[in-house]
Amino acid sequence: KTLILNRLLTNKENSAIKNLSVDLKHYHSLEEFKVISNIFKNKFPSCSSLYYLERILRFKNGRVYLISKSYIAKDITGIINKKQFRDKNILDVLINTSKVKLKNSKQEIKAFNLSAKDALIFQSVKGFPALSNTWNFYDFNNNLVLIDEEIMIESLSVNNKYY
Repeated sequence: KTLILNRLLTNKENSAIKNLSVDLKHYHSLEEFKVISNIFKNKFPSCSSLYYLERILRFKNGRVYLISKSYIAKDITGIINKKQFRDKNILDVLINTSKVKLKNSKQEIKAFNLSAKDALIFQSVKGFPALSNTWNFYDFNNNLVLIDEEIMIESLSVNNKYY
């Protein structure tokens, strides 16, 4: 199934998001990993600092299809480092390395226009229509542990397998 939002279909440049159905066989690169001051005081009220990760996911041909921006509660997860995220899913690191017990997640999907920085990564233009899929993951104490925003400019069909 493909999610189509009217706002994604038109913009000032009269461009359109095209349906894309491919076997991704993607690879990702960790572009940024740093500790930052808590910029989400209302969402992470008990944390003084956050881990910030920015990953770029690409198709096999090298073209960018997704930017992932993640904020992790440092006070909850303890010490983690860049090497722990090499070729691993963020949830895998939090659950298996930091031993965080996740209870639930909330998801928000919205249309928006690309920032200049994100447009540069996508080799697009500022203001190009995009889709933001933001996940908020909570632990059993109802503390927000992770915000993971996934930004894409093309529709994407996903088939998840759980073993």
